Amino acid sequence: MAEHTQSISTGSANITQTCTGTGTSNTLHRHSRLSTRTRECIAFSDTSLLRGTKATAVLHGFGQILTNNSGSADTYEHSECVGSIDHFISHNWSTKRFGKFLALALHFNLIPAIVACIVTCALAAALTLGDVFPTMDFTWKERSYRQGMACHFCGSAAFFITLLLWHEAAAYLGSSATVFLDKTCIHQTDTDLKKQGIRSLAAFLASSKNLLIVYSDTYLQKLWTVYELASNLALHPNGSITVIPVFLPKLLLRGVVFWFLFSTVHIFMSLTLVWDWFKCHQLKQLMEMVVTMGLMLPASFALMMTQRKWARKRANIQRLVESFSITRAACFCEDDRPVVQGNIASFMRDLGLVHDLTSEPAALAAFDQLVREEVPHALATSFGRAGIPYRYAATIFMAQSLRIADQLTPLLRGCLTVEKFLIDASMHLTMHFALLPIGIAAFDLAAKHCLGEGVRPTVFMIFLYGLIFVGMCALWLTFDTTANYAKESLSHLPFYVCYVLALIGMARLAFRPLPPKPVERSSLSDFKNWSRSDFSSSFRSLMRSVVTPCSARSSATPMSSAASEVMSVPSE
Repeated sequence: MAEHTQSISTGSANITQTCTGTGTSNTLHRHSRLSTRTRECIAFSDTSLLRGTKATAVLHGFGQILTNNSGSADTYEHSECVGSIDHFISHNWSTKRFGKFLALALHFNLIPAIVACIVTCALAAALTLGDVFPTMDFTWKERSYRQGMACHFCGSAAFFITLLLWHEAAAYLGSSATVFLDKTCIHQTDTDLKKQGIRSLAAFLASSKNLLIVYSDTYLQKLWTVYELASNLALHPNGSITVIPVFLPKLLLRGVVFWFLFSTVHIFMSLTLVWDWFKCHQLKQLMEMVVTMGLMLPASFALMMTQRKWARKRANIQRLVESFSITRAACFCEDDRPVVQGNIASFMRDLGLVHDLTSEPAALAAFDQLVREEVPHALATSFGRAGIPYRYAATIFMAQSLRIADQLTPLLRGCLTVEKFLIDASMHLTMHFALLPIGIAAFDLAAKHCLGEGVRPTVFMIFLYGLIFVGMCALWLTFDTTANYAKESLSHLPFYVCYVLALIGMARLAFRPLPPKPVERSSLSDFKNWSRSDFSSSFRSLMRSVVTPCSARSSATPMSSAASEVMSVPSE
């Protein structure tokens, strides 16, 4: 969500309008304690104002529309009247365009990229089997057979291309999520339409199924962004907020590239012509282990360093939340601050979060407490126990499973038995979805204890890295040994299956979701006469609109006629 400003008089300002859906409307009307102005602002004054834009339009041209906050009449044409909005995009215009593009591309294009990778691998395997793509002699574990490498290279290329460009194809297919971006959904040049759109901001929020936050370092330093996050938590204590830090795509793409290079070198080292240089079997086995460890060492260390950087960013987020005060939050136009704070205090009283006679400073302090209690858990839930969600951790090691498709050629040509192929395939899949993600979780755990600068934290980090690396190698060697025994004799298969299940259980444990946090706000106010659902619906519908005089979508606040006439272009 972008930031706009609206210069308004600091004199008389009415209570911010809140436009909500029918369900919230009924809830609000049931409570006579709410002000008349609040109950009046529960819907769009004109339903044609509910507009959304396609996610494909936001991502077009590598996020060209995200470059700056200046809009035109043509920009407004990117949106259309809709019945509901899938994602309300919340972001800062000060964040660099490409970082926001990568974050949104990761959210909207990841599944299509994985599907494209699988389809491409299937096609490449068929073409290899038909001798369109070349095959080469490979030697692995004393077994020699001919197979191709097309699936490995073509599948990886398809993944990257689709991740960055799928939206361009989806635009022609007409398949895209509907999103709210203020630059396109609120008219930027027509004063009347812009004024109506800004005043209907709460209705946009109420019509949105999810708040999609493109997180940057400045996100929690802005008055309106933290406010909107807290108001969403009030309505959806267990979610409906998706946080994608701009750093996360960089972490994921670096990991994918690291593992792709590792897998590529490992594949080339398996070529028969390479292994023929070694005269004895023992030397081949030793070289195999040295090469594997030698490749994993720098790749895993680089990945851990990246995770350490991300752990520092998460720690900084926690510090920002713990010290949050709405009176210190940045606001583009300081003349708007008294109105914003006054509105927040007014709604805190109106909804029973504080006593009706509570002073404005005390009401704002209660709001600060709400942010400090609710925001950390929401962010931690979005990031996951291991710092990144499991689906992203598994994506990093995508290249590990692509080798299965390349082995289809020797299988179908009778050079590889079905039993050995299935065990090989299960090995790659287990490493991809269990063993290697366990390493991600372990490295993140170590990174959390090495956040400081200087020699001592760095030495300690290297020490922890060494322990984890040795532990992961032990897991891998045990896994590889049990798999080899299973290939030699099916009587060892139960031991192999048990080990696979143990690794899957460990991965599930490391990436298990955080438990939902109960909504407990008795310390903020006494609202015993309200049910949780009534409170949540009312609170969110109201609180989302209050901050907007400092926001990109400005305010739904009915202002004095003089103040309403002055509106600036979207700005930070």
